[in-house]
Amino acid sequence: MGIGIGASKVEAIEAAEKAGYVLNPSSWGDNRAGGSDLYQRSELQRLALRQPVLSFTKAPRGGMIISFRGESVEKIQLFHINNEII
Repeated sequence: MGIGIGASKVEAIEAAEKAGYVLNPSSWGDNRAGGSDLYQRSELQRLALRQPVLSFTKAPRGGMIISFRGESVEKIQLFHINNEII
């Protein structure tokens, strides 16, 4: 995916978006319907760069949470939600 521990916030955001993930503003308390579509790209990026944790979603049921220490990636958590009935 191209995100490594120690990468900068800008590098992490760019790599996540390149891999098809969408930044989810709920990670900084904006839980409004519409998510990142409510922001202009420049505003979304400006707000994201100030956050210690960023959440990303990927269709259909995947996601990622990136935690930062200062300006560098400290931890990356990937998840996939499987809700298929067997």
